[in-house]
Amino acid sequence: MLELLQKLFAEVIVPSAVSAELSKPAARFAALDIAPFPFLKIRSPLDQSLVKALLANLQAGEAEAIALAEELHADLLLLDDLAARLEAARRGFEVTGVFGILLRGKTRGFVTAVMPLMDQLQAEVNFYIDPKTRMDFLKKSGE
Repeated sequence: MLELLQKLFAEVIVPSAVSAELSKPAARFAALDIAPFPFLKIRSPLDQSLVKALLANLQAGEAEAIALAEELHADLLLLDDLAARLEAARRGFEVTGVFGILLRGKTRGFVTAVMPLMDQLQAEVNFYIDPKTRMDFLKKSGE
């Protein structure tokens, strides 16, 4: 997935809370150090009062992502959490998730098929995909 992100975007800003979550994930996930990937830039939001307000309804990574998007006037926000997606959309941001990234990759010719990648997400990181959502997405992607 990181290789696909790099092909699609010259730079991806990663909130420090997300970087911390990736480096010390829940037991079922492998740790991921994003420092070796130069296109991933770790940043902390300056507006901690906004982060604190967002924490009332969101987790730290999502709250920091939205705060950074506000500060940086981001073009696109990568979020999969429904509450975070709704909050970001309410604030006027274009939002995509993992499936949106896969679809962009396929549309631009970086991915030949999304089904094996979806299967890999489910098998390796226990990424939950509702059966109807899976079927709808595969149809949308032409598979």
